[in-house]
Amino acid sequence: MNKKTYNALGMSSMKEYLMSYFLTILMLDIVVLLIFIFAFYNVMIQGLGFALFFIIILMLLVYPSIIIDSQARNIDENLHYFITYAGALSTINLGRKELFYDFSQKGRYREIANIFSKIYYLVQSIKVDFSTASYKVANTLNTEHFARFLERMGISLSFNASLQKFFIDEQKAMMNSYEIVYKESLERIKLIQEMYVSLMLSFAFLLSTVLLLPFLTGLDPNYMMQFGLLGIVLVNVIMMVFIKFFLPTDRLFHSLGYEEGRKNMIKWFIISITGCLILTPIVWNMDIPIMLKIAVVGSPLMLCGWYGRKVEREITNRDTLFPSFIRSFGDIHQSKGGTLTTTIETLLPHNFGILDGMLNRVYKRLKITSDKFNSWYYFSKESGSALIAEFTDIFISVVYRGGSADIAGEIVSDNMDRINGLRDQKKEVVSTMRGNVYGSFIGIALTIYISLLVSVVLFDIFGSVTTDIDALELDVIEDIFPSDLDISFQVLSFYVAIILVIQAFFSAYIVKEIDGGHPISGLMDVSIMLWVGALFDIGLTYLFMNMFSSFFIA
Repeated sequence: MNKKTYNALGMSSMKEYLMSYFLTILMLDIVVLLIFIFAFYNVMIQGLGFALFFIIILMLLVYPSIIIDSQARNIDENLHYFITYAGALSTINLGRKELFYDFSQKGRYREIANIFSKIYYLVQSIKVDFSTASYKVANTLNTEHFARFLERMGISLSFNASLQKFFIDEQKAMMNSYEIVYKESLERIKLIQEMYVSLMLSFAFLLSTVLLLPFLTGLDPNYMMQFGLLGIVLVNVIMMVFIKFFLPTDRLFHSLGYEEGRKNMIKWFIISITGCLILTPIVWNMDIPIMLKIAVVGSPLMLCGWYGRKVEREITNRDTLFPSFIRSFGDIHQSKGGTLTTTIETLLPHNFGILDGMLNRVYKRLKITSDKFNSWYYFSKESGSALIAEFTDIFISVVYRGGSADIAGEIVSDNMDRINGLRDQKKEVVSTMRGNVYGSFIGIALTIYISLLVSVVLFDIFGSVTTDIDALELDVIEDIFPSDLDISFQVLSFYVAIILVIQAFFSAYIVKEIDGGHPISGLMDVSIMLWVGALFDIGLTYLFMNMFSSFFIA
């Protein structure tokens, strides 16, 4: 590990890392392994102990890399917010210390705030100048884009240049850096698509082998299908971990609390779940295929999924219109003066589409209450949008502190327009991802049901051969294939249905994790996939029953 790695871990040397983390956890890991070996005599439990031992060793080795990647990813995720805030804040006549202290207190920018805390500490406690402090901190960073930004800032500070001019000039450079980071994440999504399709096709092939393997080994097919259940869970968990650790987050919804849209989404979710519970006892006693029962029971989920998508579209529309509003807001306030309340009143007759209702309500709040920041807080919360919440806070806080409204409005508007453009590119990638998810689900469903039906036909064919032969001939045949298998089409169909249900929920969640939306809106995909599985179950079973009608008896 190099010096940057130690700095990321908050340590100064390899010795400190070994003494503080590695050796302590390693000794505890050895003790746990010895307990598994000497306290348990079951081979399976001892094997679990060894597996746990090696997993902990692996985690100790990769832990520094995980921390470093997490810190770098957090910086990259907040580049656009920080540079927008820095550019807008620089229009206030603040000194260098006040400006850097303000940056260090922006806790929601997390790692970026920590970086400026270090710079501020070096200036205040070590008594170095801002330029030197910026260089020193830049050398400790593992993220290329922000390290270069600090180096450029250090050069500017060394020449005693205006910070306002520097931060405004840096808008384009930093947004270009964010665009590079964003497009790299889109490439990673494409890589995840390829991985996902490959894993799902491999799993489909594995399941088809599992269904036919009992004819070669004599193993219980039900037992093999249980391993299939475990396999589908593990494959999807691996995909989710990969997405969590390797993709920057770009959430559509803010974290200020649930606005009306998400509250209604929860209500629709409760209604949908209630519908599922009502349908369950009615459908479960019907004489229809198990997958069709699950699809019918899961149909109400389409309602909350549909409503969730509607809420997400509304937020996207607000994000699209907000840049033009904030630019007009800043320009009018700067030219006419007065308060933000009078500026809002000037804007009310104009058409801002889906934002009009929000503007009317914030105007009424501003007229009624003296708590201006709380009024704008509810405006941000009502929007539901993470972008609007952050950029509104930046604009309002800067203007109320005496900053330039037109410059702040222009910075916010330009940067948000670029982010919206990047999100449009992401939509295309996510649409392709959703298509791959549906294609993989169809491939799994088709492969499993064909393999299941073929296995039932083969079992009955081989079973019929052994019905009218004597014991000597039966012994010879058993050397070729097992004759005592007990295969139930209904039981195996149940296992297949559970696998498809698990796959549907995981697939929908993975898509929503990538596109940044709410998981509830993914339930529409779940319901559709359940019906796809049910149609394959009905269609293929009908086809095989017509071709091999004598083999499908429970």
